[in-house]
Amino acid sequence: MPIAKPQTAQSQEVVFLTREHHDGLLLSWKINSGLNKGVSLKRIKEYVIYFFENFLEPHLLMEEQIIYSLVDAEQPDRRMAELQHAGLRVRIEYFKAGYAMAANILRDFAQLLSDHIRFEERVLFQLIEEQADPVALRSVVKKYKNVLTVDNGWRDQFWLK
Repeated sequence: MPIAKPQTAQSQEVVFLTREHHDGLLLSWKINSGLNKGVSLKRIKEYVIYFFENFLEPHLLMEEQIIYSLVDAEQPDRRMAELQHAGLRVRIEYFKAGYAMAANILRDFAQLLSDHIRFEERVLFQLIEEQADPVALRSVVKKYKNVLTVDNGWRDQFWLK
């Protein structure tokens, strides 16, 4: 797979928090692979909506409700991550609304998702590792251990064709 995992923080707790990020990076790759192969935008969009609703949105909510709580709400890096989540959600609402679709809109979503994951792993999670109380961090990881599993049963694997 042509996706390299971004550099992550050193503590075992923070590394654990990044496990689901591989699936998000893989989604970005699938979008771009489908676009590069000339797959219909509708097929790609349907998968993106499915993936977002079933896996990505629960992941974002978990981050917002549990992980981000380790950093002050007014901390600029936390605010940046929250704004990136909002940007992903706005794009999904656009996809669901049935507006005209263009390849650049899907590429924009894929890029925002990749950029967000890299920001979390390189900046926000580093900040959490530096600032969070170690006991609180371990507690968050225990709550977060219900790692979402991506269902690879989507029949239209357009990214492979």
